[in-house]
Amino acid sequence: MKLKLQCQSKTRQSGYTQQCNGVGIVCKNGNIRCKNHAGKSTGPVSKDGKAKSVQNIKNYNDKRNSINNKPKNKAIKPSNDWSTFIEALQRKGDA
Repeated sequence: MKLKLQCQSKTRQSGYTQQCNGVGIVCKNGNIRCKNHAGKSTGPVSKDGKAKSVQNIKNYNDKRNSINNKPKNKAIKPSNDWSTFIEALQRKGDA
């Protein structure tokens, strides 16, 4: 059974006595508000804000791509050369 968070805002129609029936989300301040009462952001409006948003997205993508494209540790290729095998054993102290 899933629990539904209910918006904690009061409706004007009931004279601020009844709670809103909307599905709520937890806000930063800890209150539970629905999409109508939370005052969710509609995004940047000014040209400066839009430019800043685009730059932030580019920076995020560049950072994510640089992390994902790091060279991975390559496995050591097996060789049939006995001299390298003996050297490896001598380094370990087994030979």
